[in-house]
Amino acid sequence: MSTVRPARVPRSWAVPALLGAAVFFALPLGWIVMVSLQRGVLGGEATWAGLDTVAAVLTSPRWWGAAGYTLALAAVIIPLELGLGLTLGAALARTRRPVLAQLSLLMPWAVSPLITGLLVRWVSSPSDGVLATLAGRRLDLLATPEAVPVLAVAAVLWQSVGFTALCYAAALRTVPAELRNAARLDGAGALRILLRIEVPHVRRMTGFLAVASFGGVVGLYDVLVVLPDGPSPTLAQLLVQTVWQEFDVSAGAAMALGTMALMAVVIGIGAVLTRERS
Repeated sequence: MSTVRPARVPRSWAVPALLGAAVFFALPLGWIVMVSLQRGVLGGEATWAGLDTVAAVLTSPRWWGAAGYTLALAAVIIPLELGLGLTLGAALARTRRPVLAQLSLLMPWAVSPLITGLLVRWVSSPSDGVLATLAGRRLDLLATPEAVPVLAVAAVLWQSVGFTALCYAAALRTVPAELRNAARLDGAGALRILLRIEVPHVRRMTGFLAVASFGGVVGLYDVLVVLPDGPSPTLAQLLVQTVWQEFDVSAGAAMALGTMALMAVVIGIGAVLTRERS
C-alpha cells in the first residue's frame, strides 16, 4: 500500500491555486504584454512595434491625465470610505442583535453599479430630482463638469461603506475584551479605546480594505457611464474608449500594463504600511 509522505501534502494542496494563477493571471498577462508590443487595431493585421507603443502611451498627457484624475478620486474616496466604515463598524460591533443593521448596510453593496449610477442621476436631476426638490429650485448639477466627481464619490461611498463597515465590525469583534477592560480601568473613554487599541488591532483589515477600495476606483466605469463627462476620464473609461471606440488594442494593452504597474505600487505601499511591527 503506497503512502504519501507528509512533506509532499502541502505542495499538492497548492496545485489548484497555481493552476488558477496560471490560467487567470499569467496567461492573460502574457497575452497583454504580447499585444502591447505590437501595433494594430481591433480586427486588423498587427505589426511588431517593440516598446514604441508602450512608451508612446505611458508618456502621453492623455494617460497621465486619466491616471491623475483616478488618483484624485482615490485620495478622496479611500479615507472617507475607511473613516465612515470604521465608525459604523465600531457601532455595529457593539450591537447585540445586528442582523437588521447588517442587512441594511449590505443592501447597497449588492446593487449593480450601473443601477447606482442611474439612482445618482435621478437624485441629481435638474428639475424633479431629490436635491432639486429639497432645495426648492432647479439645480443643474449634471450640466456642471466639476460636480460629476462629487456625484461619483457619493455614489461609490453609498455602495461601498456598508461592506467596509461589516468587515470592520468582524475585525473589531476579535479585539480581546481584556484590553478594553484594562483601558477602561485606566480611565480611557470609547474614543480613546477606538484610536489606541482597536484601530491598531485592525491594521491588516485596513490595508486590505484600502487596496480593495483603490482597485474599485481604478475600475470605476459602470457608475460613470450613465453620468455626464467629468473633467477627465478615469483609467477604466480611457481603456474602454481606446479599445472599443478607437479599436486600438495595442494602446489599450499598454494602458492595462501601466494600470497594473500603478496598482502594484499601491499594493506594495499598503503592505509596508500595514505590516506587523516588532
